[in-house]
Amino acid sequence: MSPHRLRVLVIDDVQCVRSVITAAIHAYFEDEIEVETAVNLEQAMAFDPLTFDLVFVDLLLPGNRSGLEFLYFLRRKNLTTPFVIMTGFTSDQIYERLDSDTPIGLFEILIKPFGIEKIHDLVLNLVNLPALCD
Repeated sequence: MSPHRLRVLVIDDVQCVRSVITAAIHAYFEDEIEVETAVNLEQAMAFDPLTFDLVFVDLLLPGNRSGLEFLYFLRRKNLTTPFVIMTGFTSDQIYERLDSDTPIGLFEILIKPFGIEKIHDLVLNLVNLPALCD
């Protein structure tokens, strides 16, 4: 096991989405990555944001909230954590929703439905995994 166990946060109100992403990460990376989940922004914001190496977040969340709010929350704290925004919308529709006044940093858009191999590819591309890639 690597000295630093990577941590991923998955924020989605749909339990099966959280479960599929968690299972895919564990299947590909075994015990090298710890996954935490949250159903909504309130649960997500209760975690220490400094502890995550990657965040998967649904665009539309309960309470008329947006996953982009969590992205902006982290960026206002000057955190550069990579983000995956999950949605059924097109990429163009996501870019239309972005706040041009807030630097967003590194992020990817994951269009639903998606396969588990896409989860693997995103984790490898967004997080430095030298011990896992050798």
